Formats: sequence, structure tokens, C-alpha cells
Amino acid sequence: MTETVKLQQRIDHVGAQEFYENLKNFRGLPVSIDGTEVVSGGTLLAQILLAMAREWNAGSSLFELKASAALHAEFECLGLDSDFRTEGLI
Repeated sequence: MTETVKLQQRIDHVGAQEFYENLKNFRGLPVSIDGTEVVSGGTLLAQILLAMAREWNAGSSLFELKASAALHAEFECLGLDSDFRTEGLI
């Protein structure tokens, strides 16, 4: 069964750290991240998502991201869109 983690609309540094701490509990399990309502995520969130996707993919576990247009735009502004594409997240 896939675990779903819903992201808040605005994620600051503290929110990103809390998300990371929560996400660690699901290591090795299939995870779906619902970021469809995110309007502001920031650099730390992008780094966490990318690092965790790589970790999950290396362990052959599903790591799915449903991202809002705003989150996609942030990935592009950070120059990470190709990295997210490589990991199959966008």
C-alpha cells in the first residue's frame, strides 16, 4: 500500500524540516507526495524531495510526486527541473 504525504500550501524552512522528519518514517515503503496545492516550497524542500527520490529509487521503492505548477516553476528557477525529470518526478 502506498503512503500519501500531503504538503502544505506554503513550506518554509521549519516546514521543510518537519516534512523531512515525517518522510523518514516511510523509508523503504512506496510513497506518494501530494504537492498539488503548494504555492511556495523553497530550496530546502526541493533538495529534500530530490534527495529522498534518489534514495527511494536506489532502493527500488516507489517515490511519486504530484507537483503544482508553482512547485514546477520553482524547480525550473533553481535549475533542478532536469534533475527532477531524471528521477521521474516531473
